[in-house]
Amino acid sequence: MPKDPAAASIRQASPSSWSNRVLTLALAGIFFLTFYPFRFAPRAQSLAHRSPLLLAGVAKSGRSLEVYLNILLFMPFSFGLSEKLRERGWTRRATFFAALLAGFLLSYGIEFCQQYTPTRQSRWEDVLTNSIGAVAGFLLFELCGSFIVALAQNVERSLRASLTLRRAAVILLVYFALWFGLSLRLQKKARSINWTSYGHPATEWNRGGLRALGPGIVLARLIHNVKPREIAGYSFIYDALIFVPAGALFGLAVIPFRPQGVVAPLFLAVVFIAPPWLLDRILARASGRPMCLETVIICLILFAAAAVWINVDRGSAAAVN
Repeated sequence: MPKDPAAASIRQASPSSWSNRVLTLALAGIFFLTFYPFRFAPRAQSLAHRSPLLLAGVAKSGRSLEVYLNILLFMPFSFGLSEKLRERGWTRRATFFAALLAGFLLSYGIEFCQQYTPTRQSRWEDVLTNSIGAVAGFLLFELCGSFIVALAQNVERSLRASLTLRRAAVILLVYFALWFGLSLRLQKKARSINWTSYGHPATEWNRGGLRALGPGIVLARLIHNVKPREIAGYSFIYDALIFVPAGALFGLAVIPFRPQGVVAPLFLAVVFIAPPWLLDRILARASGRPMCLETVIICLILFAAAAVWINVDRGSAAAVN
């Protein structure tokens, strides 16, 4: 691949790459938002008279918000891919076509698989808007990628230099206290929502797990055509909003920490395990439902995954230099 002098300056200005982190987070978001609730089954009626390689081509009216979200969804993916390729010395033109092709192929693969997902619809329009998002992500990186990456590097460097385990514990204590207070308020608000006004009977909402879910279902009110089978996804997104930033902060503080004795590992275990359990305990008492072990486990996984994710590019920093 031809080398670009501008790419050399990007590598020199990038002592700690963020490309792997951006790509990992972008792909996780894309796959979750496009395949949830992860139910796959062949739809014989829709595929009986045409090849599965051919997608539906007609868009429905009133989908301007969905078009915008489709474009926005693929921008982080293309941004991270552009950073990765430019760090490796690819030219601007080669990076553009690679980002466009990768966005197109990824989008087409998702749309193809959605033909076997009963709750999803596949269209060429989605492939087009996702590809536009890939181009937009490339342009965003070329226009201000160096500034964004440098800002992220400076924030990361400052946090790693100043964070001690004790400071991180205090910050997390305040952080979780604020989120727990907000969650308790939203949990009470969720119980007063008239969900039947969204066009589905109460029996369908109950089958969708409405009574067992936490305050994240309030996010569903932002979507006008929300369906009962989708509300669990909003609860998952809400949990991610709480525990992914917390896990990233925890990871920044723990990686350089070298525990000695028995007290330090026990302290780390309490900081890691207690918040998800305590949050579900509080919300269970507020809503009158039993505790949900599945929710606690999901929050623990999100917390741990974020702690690992924030350190993904540490090993590549030396290679970049």
